[in-house]
Amino acid sequence: MDGLWKAAATALTVAVLMGLARGAGHRVAGLLAALPTTTAPALVWLAADQGPAFAARAAVASVAACTVLAAFAGAYAVLAGRWRLGWTLVGALGVAALAVAPACWAASQLSRSLALALLSTAVVAWAWPGRPVAGLGAARPPAIWLTALAAGALGALAATLGGVMGSLGAGLIASLPVAGVAVAVAEHARHGPAGARAFLQAYLAGLVGKAGFGAVFALAVAPWGAGAACALASLMAVVLAMLPVAWPLLARTLARALRGPRQPTDRPTRAHGRDVC
Repeated sequence: MDGLWKAAATALTVAVLMGLARGAGHRVAGLLAALPTTTAPALVWLAADQGPAFAARAAVASVAACTVLAAFAGAYAVLAGRWRLGWTLVGALGVAALAVAPACWAASQLSRSLALALLSTAVVAWAWPGRPVAGLGAARPPAIWLTALAAGALGALAATLGGVMGSLGAGLIASLPVAGVAVAVAEHARHGPAGARAFLQAYLAGLVGKAGFGAVFALAVAPWGAGAACALASLMAVVLAMLPVAWPLLARTLARALRGPRQPTDRPTRAHGRDVC
């Protein structure tokens, strides 16, 4: 029953994200997909089943896993402009698998995991490809319910395996990009390479929030408990994920404040043939 509940939660999350991608745009869906919508409940379950120390180590591993997610997003964005959908997905997952080794190396320390996650995200953002190659027609998008059910089954399997693979395996598996992969494929099928890239670019920005969630949870779960740690970490994740959206608005507001109000001109205005001062 517990596995069915986890599968249903994951499936519902993916279905909502795919609906948002169709209705609210790529940026909103990408930011939401990068948030720890599946990692957060998995860490809370691990804290309840295995204890806060185990959950803290798994949270550190989930921070390191952001390196794998950044590698997937970058590889998919590059290959989407050159290969068909199926081969793009296979190639991106292969590149992500190569990033598992450095993620495992960093997963033993929070500072190392956080540094690697932020560095890999910054490198992928800097090397983000330009316009996709023309001529690759869009495929028929998969049904939302079918994709959501597949993601739910994978999420339940990941949660089940995580309990027997140790804190490192649990943290990495809890951060599998189930929602990100499903929505990226759906956007690629519906809107072509440009749609997938737009979604994944916002997804990449949201990984900073995911890394912040794992770091705060790892530090707070032992002294404050899983509930308070999850709430505080979720707030941090939302704040960090919104920075790419809020920063341009804040910069424009500060620029207007520094320029000050516009001074009225001294030029007279001519109305009805007379000068009006």
